[in-house]
Amino acid sequence: LRLFSVSPQKKAELERPLSDSTPALLALFVGIGYSDKGLYAQAAEMYKQALTEDPYMEMAKNALQELKGMGLTSTEETAAIDEPSSSPPVEEGGSSVGTVIGVGLALAAVGGGAVYLLGQEDDDEADPPVDDDDETENPPVERPTVTAIPFATPLSCVQGGIRFQFSRDMDTSVGQVDINSPSGFDANGSWDGDYYFSWNQNDRWCKVNCGGDCPSITVTLTDFQDTDGNALSGTTTFSYDMELQ
Repeated sequence: LRLFSVSPQKKAELERPLSDSTPALLALFVGIGYSDKGLYAQAAEMYKQALTEDPYMEMAKNALQELKGMGLTSTEETAAIDEPSSSPPVEEGGSSVGTVIGVGLALAAVGGGAVYLLGQEDDDEADPPVDDDDETENPPVERPTVTAIPFATPLSCVQGGIRFQFSRDMDTSVGQVDINSPSGFDANGSWDGDYYFSWNQNDRWCKVNCGGDCPSITVTLTDFQDTDGNALSGTTTFSYDMELQ
């Protein structure tokens, strides 16, 4: 590993900017970008523009001379090498480079280095920063819940029912109540503000099935949703004891 020392004088030269003119620096580096893309005529124009802004910018002079030496540009385009303008034109409202660059990719040099910027001719036309405080989060979805109210406790096997109350306005075109048990039990449901699930069971069925110990009834609500399409949340299965009468 070899270490090199730099004299204070050389260090000062290296730290010195290529130019004190920001428009000249912008034009220079845009010209370099054109050269890299093979757009030599446009590159020559930007080098000339840089020399218009700063007639003593050596890098712009050398770049123009290189294009001329390689036959990549005409004599007229490199005329700025020998006859630099001493009074660069200034457009009203900003430098002449602003018009050439417009809105697009520009380069700025700081202390001999370059950083890419998104250039814009008029800063007043830039989009305002987004204020995060103005952004509101979507509120959480409020899903409906149901409360089951039996007609009696315990329920009658012969004639009874369960009333279901919902926390939100419901879509009455969907939803059903499934009887999990007992098997063979028959009931019907209908809307009347709330949902009523009721039965008028055959006496014989109840006497046969409730002769000793009447089974409990278990029901499950399926496919119910509110008017916004949100499905039920919370408890949807309910069980109740039944008796013969």
